[in-house]
Parts: sequence; C-alpha cells; structure tokens
Amino acid sequence: MENTPKREPLRGPVYWWLAALLLAFWPVLLLLPEPGTAADTLDPERTSGALPMRGAGELVAREEALLASRSTLRVASIVVDVGDPVVRGQVLLELDAAELEANLAAARAGWDNAREAEVVARLALQRATVLHQQTRLDGERAEQLSRLSPGALAVSELDARQTAARTAALDAKAGESQWRAAEAAHAQAQANWLAASARLEDATLRAPFDGVVIARHCSVGDVVAPGQPGLTLVDPDSLRVQARFDESLLSRIRPGDKAQVWLKSQPLTPIAAQVVRLNRMVDTDTREFSVDLQLMSLPPNWALGERAMVEVQPVLAGSPEGCSGPSCAGIPALAAEVTP
Repeated sequence: MENTPKREPLRGPVYWWLAALLLAFWPVLLLLPEPGTAADTLDPERTSGALPMRGAGELVAREEALLASRSTLRVASIVVDVGDPVVRGQVLLELDAAELEANLAAARAGWDNAREAEVVARLALQRATVLHQQTRLDGERAEQLSRLSPGALAVSELDARQTAARTAALDAKAGESQWRAAEAAHAQAQANWLAASARLEDATLRAPFDGVVIARHCSVGDVVAPGQPGLTLVDPDSLRVQARFDESLLSRIRPGDKAQVWLKSQPLTPIAAQVVRLNRMVDTDTREFSVDLQLMSLPPNWALGERAMVEVQPVLAGSPEGCSGPSCAGIPALAAEVTP
C-alpha cells in the first residue's frame, strides 16, 4: 500500500492573526481592574463624602446696632471714631439738646398745672357730694314731717327743699365729670413729660453692648433727621462667616462640621471654624443655601462684609467623634489598597 504524505497545518498566518488581536486589545486589558482590588470594594458614597466641600462667603455680624436719634437735631460732639472699642453704656455721640430741654421744661410745667387742676376738681367734687347729701337729708326730713303733720310746712318750702336736693345731685355729677377730666389731663401731661424726657435722653447716644465702632455716618455740625444713623456698632463675638453652597450639598453639611476659612485680606492664612447653623432657605436664582460658621479666632484686621473662601470637611458616619480630616475618612487606607 502506498503511503500518502501528511499535510502540515498552516501555522504561520494563524499566529500572525492572534498576535494582531492581542496587540489591538492590550490597552483595554490593562484598564480592567484585577479581581479583589480596591476598585471592587470602594464605596462611592464614602469616597465622595470624604472630599471637602468649598464655597464662597462673607463676614457678617449677628449683633449689629445702628445708633440714631428720634429728633431732628444738630450733632454737638462725637466721642469715638471708627475702630474704637466701646463698653456698654459708654457715651458715643451727643446732640444739641437745647430745644429738647425747653420742651421738657414746658412738659413739666404742664404736668404741674394738670396736677393742681386735678386737686381742685377733686375738692370741688367732695364739696358737691357733701352738699348733695345734706340737701337730700333735708328733703327727706321735710317730706316725712309733711306726712306726719300735714300743714306743718308750706308746699312752697317743701318744693324748694326737693329742688335743692336735685340741684345738689346734678352738681355732684358735674363735679365728678370735671374731676375725671382733670385726672385724664393730668395723666396726659405726665405722658408728655415722660416722652420729652425720653427724647432728651436719646440726644445722648450710648453703646447698647460691648463692641467696636465700624462706621461713622455724620460729622460735628450736621443736622440729623429722625432715624438717620449716626454710628454703627457690632459685637466681635457675634461675627460669623456666611458661606453659600450648592443645594446638592444640603444633606452632607451638618452643624458641628469642622471647616477652614481664608479671608480675602489674608489668603495664605487659614482660620479654623465650625458650622453652627444651616439656613433653611434655597435661593431661587442661584440654587444655593447659606451656612453660618463660627471663627475660632479673629485676625487683627477685619472688616464687615469681607469676602472669604470656605472649605468644610464633614464628619463621616463611623469616624471617631471630633475627627473630620481625610485620615478619619479612610483616605490613606484606600490609597494603600490601590497602590500595587
């Protein structure tokens, strides 16, 4: 039997095709994560929550007072200037009170006159009351006598006594009305004196609390209108940074979160801060909400309304109390797992 020669397979072209496919898909294979690495175990919510949240804000004060007069007066003297610290009750600005002093003197005289008129009216009422009682008794006795002894008194005399009793009753009622009117006038005069005293007291502007003068709105010799501010005072302990964040971060920021603040005047010096309040209103135009942060310290120079940058690091669930940095969120551990 004749042996037929074996045909060898065409290995050359197949190898070339396999090599070409391997080279084409090699970058894709490199991007695929290996089983059991950190890419399979990372929690998106955990890693996103560990990232700090940044927002812009400004320096505001919760305790701010605009000192103004309730009368149109001329500024007589200004004791303090912008930047001066003041204490509660300290005199800051004085207005020319000559007109108010004259009004107070007139109100005092009116009060005295009204008090004397009330005394006179009360005495007149007492006199009319006594006469009314006396004439009423006389009329009752005359009426009883005429019943017991007819003809003992003339009819005209009995009518005169009865008329005198009715007249005395009317005089007593009129005296009571006059006394009540005098009493009301006395109360009104006293109220006018108290109002004049309050206006005179307002001519001297005093500090309502311990603070710092941040603005001066008038000069000596100016005539200020009622309600026009003369000085602006703030309490440094009430200073806050009010920062704005996108509404998507509303559920990730909580009171107590630690933060860092960079004031515009000191961009290289971070200031430790803490979230104290979330304002429950979203701006309809910018879709942002505001957060109040308390500064742990204040720089020597600051200004109300100064802009600031804020970075908030929230406290994540499962982290130790009071720990809010990246190390507490597990960032180094995750990095160690990803590192080959």
